[in-house]
Amino acid sequence: MNPTSAAGPADPSENLFDLLRAYRPRLNFTVSPNDQMVLPQEALDADTLPETDWRNQYFWVAEEILRLVVKAMILGEKTTLRRILDLPCGHGRATRAFRAAFPDADITVCDIDRDGVDFCAREFAARPVYGHPDPDRIELGDETFDLIYCGSLLTHLDADRFRRFVWMMSRHLAKDGLLVFTTHGRWCITFHRTVSAFIAPEPWQVIEDGFRREGFGYHDYAESPGYGVSLSTLGWVQQVVDADPSLTTLAAMEKALGNFQDAFVCQKWPIDNLYGPAHPKVRPMVYRGEVEMNGPPPATGGPRMVSGLAPELQKTAEPVAEGPPPTVETAAPSPPEPQRSWAGRLRRRLWRRGGSSGA
Repeated sequence: MNPTSAAGPADPSENLFDLLRAYRPRLNFTVSPNDQMVLPQEALDADTLPETDWRNQYFWVAEEILRLVVKAMILGEKTTLRRILDLPCGHGRATRAFRAAFPDADITVCDIDRDGVDFCAREFAARPVYGHPDPDRIELGDETFDLIYCGSLLTHLDADRFRRFVWMMSRHLAKDGLLVFTTHGRWCITFHRTVSAFIAPEPWQVIEDGFRREGFGYHDYAESPGYGVSLSTLGWVQQVVDADPSLTTLAAMEKALGNFQDAFVCQKWPIDNLYGPAHPKVRPMVYRGEVEMNGPPPATGGPRMVSGLAPELQKTAEPVAEGPPPTVETAAPSPPEPQRSWAGRLRRRLWRRGGSSGA
């Protein structure tokens, strides 16, 4: 599975399933001591998570992120990614997987944690961009990307900044680029109650009430104003995407990242465009089928002339013969029954009565 794509010579990454097996020899295993994605041992010893070793949990999630991106590439009919933005990058849990899977890609990392940005730039040969709580103040210039991955950011923002970050990332997508972002969905209610609490009970009730009433709930962490926990339904998130007509939603998946967070996959292609990015004229060869490459197979029969069919279907219907309408033969009417006088009917009745009494 490695044919020449429509854009040029074949690329090894066109066999997308091999990415999940071939990336590991190139994986950088250096983990920063400041990486907040490393779970403390007490959390792993709590008998609520399947992993008991931080390395197993950390690198498994990194692979799950790569798995999610591979799914997005298949949905978007991509063969490779040349420009990637990891926002927020943290200390590189996702970035390391991207660098190993796409060794020739230009990767940009962005986060408000400057130590994390510096670590990723140094360890994974990425371009550093320091983030900002206001998405409109992040200095990405006019750069665009084939993939923007946004994991575990919108899960901590209120509704206003949630929307603004989605729309900002959309502006930095290249034509038919992919935006993959994660959210907290309805499963997180069960997670909060049975596995690990996100926040104290009182603010959690505010979050859950908003989720059930409006499809979105949020509350700040007590120690971090402007940063907290959000819950959002798939429908509410889709409304955010709907507000940007330059995006087309390819997937909305519950528990898609690590059996935990929901995930959306959007593509930079106007929803109102007649020909989408998967149209045969631009589809990479690896995704083309027999009909696209060799034309339709021979077929017998065809569509009938039915009111309301499209014009191209009506042309294939059987022609109607011209001329006067055929004569429809009808049966001759039955002759009317003979009319009898009332006097004759009376005599017959009297005769029948007399005959019956005489018998």
